[in-house]
Amino acid sequence: MLLCSPWIFALTCSVPCILAIPATSNSSVASTDTTVTQPDQYYLKTCVKGTGNQAKEGLYVTSYHTGAGTSDVTLEGIDVASVGFLNGTHQQFDYDTPFPWGLQMGGDDNYAAWEFALINASYGDEGFYFNKSGLQWNETEGGFNGWLACDWWHGVPQLFWNYVYYDYSIPSSCAEVDLIPVPVS
Repeated sequence: MLLCSPWIFALTCSVPCILAIPATSNSSVASTDTTVTQPDQYYLKTCVKGTGNQAKEGLYVTSYHTGAGTSDVTLEGIDVASVGFLNGTHQQFDYDTPFPWGLQMGGDDNYAAWEFALINASYGDEGFYFNKSGLQWNETEGGFNGWLACDWWHGVPQLFWNYVYYDYSIPSSCAEVDLIPVPVS
């Protein structure tokens, strides 16, 4: 078994994808989960789970401008990767502006099996943390079931979050992924 370790800048991830960073206890997250310490600043890199669409492997979170202060989360190469950091439990990104850019999870209100992930001019949603599988979201309603990378309408892969209450088959252009922190050097 190989490790998908952000500390050694792994070029590829393999099954299973495990972070090799120290675990800590955090009472603000589900008692069955263990948080891990992430770097102060990092890039979020995809690690395909299982035998999913390998074209989604090793991509980095960035934003795709959709309007004033709004963007969809897209996945591209390291050269355009967004620098991320946790501000409390808010997953934020440094775009060198006077206001924060936070990860917002699209509402689970349209009876869909997955929902948009957004980076908008705001603190973003709260409840983010890292465990051995990377970035997680501790949503109050318990609907978060991981990340999905799909070819969508921006011409590059786009990030979504899986909604646990729908049984679905993902399209062949998608892959379930973990988001692994890679330290900014």
